[in-house]
Amino acid sequence: MGRLDRATLLNRRYMATVRFYADSGMAYINVPRVGRGSPVPATPHDELSNQRSAARRNRRNLILRVRSNRPTHFVTLTFATPTEALDASNAWIQITAKWRKHLKGFYVRVAEYSEEKNLHFHVLCSASISDYLKTNWCHGFVAIRRVPFEDLDRICGYMAKDFDNPDRPIRRRFVASKGSKPSFKEMHFDSMDDALEGVADLSPVSLVALDVDICKTSFGSYGDVRWNPVFDGQ
Repeated sequence: MGRLDRATLLNRRYMATVRFYADSGMAYINVPRVGRGSPVPATPHDELSNQRSAARRNRRNLILRVRSNRPTHFVTLTFATPTEALDASNAWIQITAKWRKHLKGFYVRVAEYSEEKNLHFHVLCSASISDYLKTNWCHGFVAIRRVPFEDLDRICGYMAKDFDNPDRPIRRRFVASKGSKPSFKEMHFDSMDDALEGVADLSPVSLVALDVDICKTSFGSYGDVRWNPVFDGQ
């Protein structure tokens, strides 16, 4: 990575960048901090803090993917016998390899331990993948229920409850189907207030809440805005 031009950073205009994520009802705001050239002290390495930051980032990415792809079913896959994480991952690879030639659909999967330390998978997915898992899961038990769109955030919160746990069974916090990244449109504003107004101006009646949790870092501040887009004819 090339060296940042110090003069460019000092002379840049104070702006807020907003990413509007298609169909997700979420906007991500970034506000760069403009200082006076004073050096920012390095943050000491803190593994717990790093875990929490990564958990927040992955939780936000999980919600964005889920809201953009609108899965309809919540599936829990339980192993009938105690299973090591590597064996569980291999079992998932085998079952997904069978459907890729025949099925198209969205899924996101999280592995976790139960209170008895038995490993299981939680999967939010499309109806076709749900039916496939019900028929082809041969390692234990399958529980399936339909999930309305308004419950997706709550389900994502449940799936992400152990994202900051360093002892989670699989290092990757979640796995999603290929091509499921949400698309976004990026816009720039002169200030945070203008950015919030920009979100509200998408529709006069679309704004549900401006619940902005601003997180400050050495390179700027960021937060999430949740909004409910209203489409023509609805």
